[in-house]
Amino acid sequence: MTFFRLWLLVAVSSSLLAGTDGRRKLWELDLARFVKGQKDLAAVVWGISFSPDESKVAIGFGPYPGRDPNPQRIVIIPVVSPSTVLRQFDVSLMNHVLSAFAWSPSGTALVVGDRLAAPVMLSMDKEPACTFAEHSQFGGFLSGDRMVLTGPGSGVRIVRRDGSLVKSWKTGVDDTTVLGTSPEQDLIAILIRSGKGSSVTELWSAAGDVKQRWNWNAMETIAAFRGGFQFADKGRLFCSGYASGDELNRSNVLCWDTHSGSIVAKNANVVLSHGSIHSSGGGLLAITDYSITRRAGKLWKLLDAGGDFVVPRRRLIWDVRTGKELTSWTGPTIKPSSVLALSPGGKCAADGDSGSVRVYALQP
Repeated sequence: MTFFRLWLLVAVSSSLLAGTDGRRKLWELDLARFVKGQKDLAAVVWGISFSPDESKVAIGFGPYPGRDPNPQRIVIIPVVSPSTVLRQFDVSLMNHVLSAFAWSPSGTALVVGDRLAAPVMLSMDKEPACTFAEHSQFGGFLSGDRMVLTGPGSGVRIVRRDGSLVKSWKTGVDDTTVLGTSPEQDLIAILIRSGKGSSVTELWSAAGDVKQRWNWNAMETIAAFRGGFQFADKGRLFCSGYASGDELNRSNVLCWDTHSGSIVAKNANVVLSHGSIHSSGGGLLAITDYSITRRAGKLWKLLDAGGDFVVPRRRLIWDVRTGKELTSWTGPTIKPSSVLALSPGGKCAADGDSGSVRVYALQP
């Protein structure tokens, strides 16, 4: 049976059984099966990424960092047959705070990296994998599998898959941060820090021209970094967290048109924390909505437990084109360390934590 017929069967079954909830669980996978049942070697799920054609999913998992010398693992499995391993890789990560876990637009390579080490490319075909310089940071892919890299004092570099240079330029600051890329529009979102909590987000074309610029004050910067920065709707929109006035603990999600710079979608019903927003470039955003309790009383201080108490309370899938929530869910599967991901075309969503991954079919 062809993949299309298999997918059609899954999609039809999902639409019949999903009801008004907008999603249906396709499968739940215990990752210990890939490490001979040793649950400690699959204790942490740190990355989930669907391939561009939505037929495969890459799952990154492993032991707790610093507690076990065993390597981290990445398995590539078909969405319709999660027990089948297409490829498996061992990788070395310094921690589980990722700087990259992304497929190339062609689906022939996967780049993974953390905040403390250079990224690593994993090749899915016979082409050799690119080797990145020690202090490189991976910003994302552009069309034609070109990659955006940065590094201390190096500005922005665009390289081909073999590592050869296409173009480079300086941004005016020594430490440049790439927030994301859009292969469909060949856009690069770059953060420029201006001091006192303020910053500027600029959209650059692959040719090095500035297309849009947003100024953030201190409050807005905190909210934006809580949610993260994501391109959506094939690069037509740029989405992030946003707060105004005293709404530090209630950060809206806003989406701006990348051509006009105007706000075109807003969700004011969420509370954001670190990495709350996820997109694979399609018309949906996956958002983790949090509950934040301020613990500032004398009793909390006496117990040395002051500050904010932050816990995830629900997952939701938000349609940036209509501004409406497609589906949401709560329950014991939502944990602070869990990972949330969307497929590029919005057919599937996935979440994972504590050695297991769940994949859902989404009903438009």
